[in-house]
Amino acid sequence: MSTDLIASLNSLPVELIHNILNYLDTQTTFLSLNKVCKRLKTIIETYHRYQLDFCLISKSNFYSISCLIYCQNIISLTISDGYQNRGQIQYFFQLFNLDQFTQIRSLTLLEINRHDIIKVFKSQIMFLLHSLKVQFRERFCLQHEASITLASHIEKSILKKIDINLWFCSIKNIILPSECILEYVKIHTCSLEGYITILEKTPRLQTFILNDLDYSERKYGRLKPPIFERFQSLKSLTLENCHRYMHQIEYFLLFTPSLIHLKIISDTNLLDGYRWEQYIQRNLPSLKKFEFFFLFYPANNLNNNDIELIMKPYQTLFWLEIKQWFVTCEYIKNLMEIRLYSIPICKNNYTYHFDSNKIVYSTSMITTVMNQVSTMHLNWSKMMDNATEELICFRI
Repeated sequence: MSTDLIASLNSLPVELIHNILNYLDTQTTFLSLNKVCKRLKTIIETYHRYQLDFCLISKSNFYSISCLIYCQNIISLTISDGYQNRGQIQYFFQLFNLDQFTQIRSLTLLEINRHDIIKVFKSQIMFLLHSLKVQFRERFCLQHEASITLASHIEKSILKKIDINLWFCSIKNIILPSECILEYVKIHTCSLEGYITILEKTPRLQTFILNDLDYSERKYGRLKPPIFERFQSLKSLTLENCHRYMHQIEYFLLFTPSLIHLKIISDTNLLDGYRWEQYIQRNLPSLKKFEFFFLFYPANNLNNNDIELIMKPYQTLFWLEIKQWFVTCEYIKNLMEIRLYSIPICKNNYTYHFDSNKIVYSTSMITTVMNQVSTMHLNWSKMMDNATEELICFRI
């Protein structure tokens, strides 16, 4: 008879079960594993590194799990008041006092309203967080009380990462108080003044993500050499929905010459590869990764020769060998739309058009790499007269 022991979940060492819990979702841990046996229930109750995400969870399951969790065991928390979770945040505040979460390091609040956010900003939890993400339900500017409260907490906190979909009129009030240790900032948009203020007040900032920059040429001038301090700490800059022109972006980038990573998604004419090459060589000598997705709508229909001319600047030694940045250009005929993008595609959402409806040129053998695409739309057009066009969406 074999004397080999048959391993079971119940016989595993506590440390190994804790490691398994690191990879389990909230519902599996508390609604399934918690009911297996008393030993596992005890281990679950004493595990102190929970990262709870209540985004995609029913109201009944949310209530059941809330009765089982121990606040002091949670290091990361995500709650939402979105369409599928309406009332979750308010109900959470009824069940728990935020000051009970003594080990929390990361907090994400989605679709929160302006009244509930005040409770968070005034709680002691703000002095424990390393990461804070706030997505407001509607577009608005923080009231004076909320701005001052958040500002004072950032001044005294250990926050390193902040992601808030606020507009520039609120951001100025938040970042102004004094220097802080933020390393990552993501906001909706800000003025050039606000951008400079943030760089001045965050000497450790490494990553800055903006939806767009509010730029006034009447105030800052057009292509005039600026006199300013150059901020050397910022290494990564992203403009996710940029509506600025080339000369505006060139001016903007002069403030951060030490960038290693630059990402721009834009619907303006930024197609000139020669101009990008010259600018990067002159002003961004440390740039190692340049991601972009440029849309442009020409006034007239284009042909293959036109697309070749757009691509010619991207076939130089600088692009192909020195930087090894490969580029694809698509011209969607029926939309008269030019898409010029780096490989892999740096957008989360992408609409794919079949080859019969487009002209494609690329400096790479592989024209489209989509490992960053999370939602893809297929524009399906039948190859026949009177065809109907269908748009099919896939979430990856």
